[in-house]
Amino acid sequence: MKAKNVILFITGFRETPEEFTGLENVWQTARGFSSPSTWVVKPYRWDCQWGQEAAQILRGMADGGQVVVCAYSWGAGYGFLQLAKHLGRGGARISLACLCDPVYRHRFFWGLPLSLTGWPSIKIPYNVDLVKSVYQRVDRPRGHKLIARGETVVEVPVELNLPHKQIDNSRTYKAMCLDSISETLYK
Repeated sequence: MKAKNVILFITGFRETPEEFTGLENVWQTARGFSSPSTWVVKPYRWDCQWGQEAAQILRGMADGGQVVVCAYSWGAGYGFLQLAKHLGRGGARISLACLCDPVYRHRFFWGLPLSLTGWPSIKIPYNVDLVKSVYQRVDRPRGHKLIARGETVVEVPVELNLPHKQIDNSRTYKAMCLDSISETLYK
């Protein structure tokens, strides 16, 4: 049976399998949405082989299936963008993205210092329907501005008074993810 819904998570730069993170906490709770028609995939690293991962998702997803992404830091500002690009090439859309302090990452080493600036903006791919996000201005790196393209809707982001390393642990982000997943699956 192919999945009607795929829910996946993308970690940030400093998150490793050795430490428990806020995004992992959201994933553990979201596993309650798992069913024969809904995959809840374990968290991906921000820098995995997105072409291969997208191909596997596309093989297992029913035509017209929904993809939901929850991502943090470089997982939101790089991994999510790469995944969306590869899924889009296969004709898939991302119904919902819940992004936590999305940090821009340049694809070349010399551009990495841009992660610590307030620019450039992150351009959301055309095959994404809805983006919700939280960000902070307490320390660096900090969330970059999200730019909608095409018919993508980017809701007004929620500012939290937490440092970057703690923002994915916030109750606000967890509730945003879980409530939005529920709304997307059961609409």
